[in-house]
Amino acid sequence: MKLELDVIRIDGSRAVTIAYADIAQVDQLIACIDERGEIDGGSILSLALESETTLPPTMPVKDLQFKHTSLKVHAACVEVHFESEEHRQHFPVEARWSRVHRWACRHFTIAHDACANLELRLGSQDGPLLNERKEIGRHPDCVVVWLVKPGPEPNGAAR
Repeated sequence: MKLELDVIRIDGSRAVTIAYADIAQVDQLIACIDERGEIDGGSILSLALESETTLPPTMPVKDLQFKHTSLKVHAACVEVHFESEEHRQHFPVEARWSRVHRWACRHFTIAHDACANLELRLGSQDGPLLNERKEIGRHPDCVVVWLVKPGPEPNGAAR
C-alpha cells in the first residue's frame, strides 16, 4: 500500500511515493508525508481521504479509507510568524487557512485552549484578519502570516 504524491511548487515539481503498509498510526503517517513530501501531511491526508475531519493521532493507518492513493497537488509556501519565531511550510493550494492555524499551533507547541484564542493575520501582526474557511490559493511568492493574540479594533472597541 502506497500513496503517490506529485507536489508542484514554484521552484519545481517533486514526485514522492510513501509506502504506508508498515506505518502504524496516523501521526506517524503525517510526519512521514511532512518529511518526505516537504508539504503539510495533515492536508495531504485530508485530500487523500476527501475529509476535513481531524483524525485521532493514534488511529491505526490500516483503518483509513483512502479515496485517492495518487495525488497531484500544487503547493503554496506559507511563512508563519509567532512571537519571535518563524517557520516556512508548504500546503496544498486547496487547503484552508484553518489548516495553517492548526499546523502553526502544533509546530510552535501552543496549548490547544490557547491556540483557539489566536488568529491569523496577513503580512504583519496588525495585518488583515484571514478568513480561515477560505482556501490558501496560489501565490507567486511565499505568503507571510502572523499567529497573534486578538487586539482591539482600530476604533478602540474590544472585539
